[in-house]
Amino acid sequence: MNLEGNGPEVPSGEIAKLVTVATQMAEQIRQIKILVLIYAVAMISVSIGAFVYSSASFSLPAEYDHEPRESAAVTADDEAESVGPSENDPLPSINLRDATGRVWTNRDLDGKAVLPNFWTTWCAPCRHEMPIFDEMQEKYGSKGFTVLAVSLDREGWDVVRPYIAERQFSYPVFVANESVEREFGRITSFPTTYFVRRDGTIDTKHVGGLSRSQIVRHVESVLGIKSEKRTDAADEFSPPKMLDFIPPPFPTDVKDTNGEGSVELEFRVEADGSVHDIKVVRGLGVEFDERMVNAVKQARFEPAKKAGKPISVLMRKKLTQRSRVTRPHDPEE
Repeated sequence: MNLEGNGPEVPSGEIAKLVTVATQMAEQIRQIKILVLIYAVAMISVSIGAFVYSSASFSLPAEYDHEPRESAAVTADDEAESVGPSENDPLPSINLRDATGRVWTNRDLDGKAVLPNFWTTWCAPCRHEMPIFDEMQEKYGSKGFTVLAVSLDREGWDVVRPYIAERQFSYPVFVANESVEREFGRITSFPTTYFVRRDGTIDTKHVGGLSRSQIVRHVESVLGIKSEKRTDAADEFSPPKMLDFIPPPFPTDVKDTNGEGSVELEFRVEADGSVHDIKVVRGLGVEFDERMVNAVKQARFEPAKKAGKPISVLMRKKLTQRSRVTRPHDPEE
């Protein structure tokens, strides 16, 4: 084929091949342009992210895992718990299976004074209270009283069964199901305890650890037993206090955090205020986790106290760092 009538004739098959090659080259050039554009946008996003994170703020939850005193609680995370039932409300619907496989409902509780307690195996105030609840169950079970211990451990029966097998509590123990949040709200502070009268109405809701004297007073109140005024100084506790803390810089290479990153640590605050045995329960990234561990090591603590004496306690805390966007200073403002 020779369209101009001069020069060598090029077969039509060769022309078709040349057209195909040219088309493929054009498509490759188009794809390269798209990739270059995506790369440029990505570089701009990284630059913006680094600027946002550089002005990140750090916040610590207000309360710590510790031996209990009145109004002290362990907070599992920084989200506010949804409002559950309160004083004089009826006890919500109960539908829970205990460690033996028995299903408990409100029918099993008719006419009884009930103590629903929401706890976790890693919560120090919870661990302190449970033997006292066991004592109350042994003493008042025959008078129409029962404890309902509902675990909110994320690992469920895998951690609850070994825990209760070692301690052999006399009251039923459960693992929370979806009905708990529906009926009692989203519980994020441990322990949370209800004291319920025989008529099925709530006498008291308490968030935080209770001393033995407080537990006895509430239990006898819902049972209608007149008790003498007690003071039990040996049961009074004060939590450890973080006196100063310098947070590490927020990492600029962490993505998909929506401007927020959290590291959950478990550590022991000794009686002298020193911090030991730090381990990462849930991390954000190896480098930042190590920085957070070092920052907690450097922090100063006032130790927990029991009956006025410093004691060693294990803490598990979720430390959250949030970013906030800033803008360059305008000299004309």
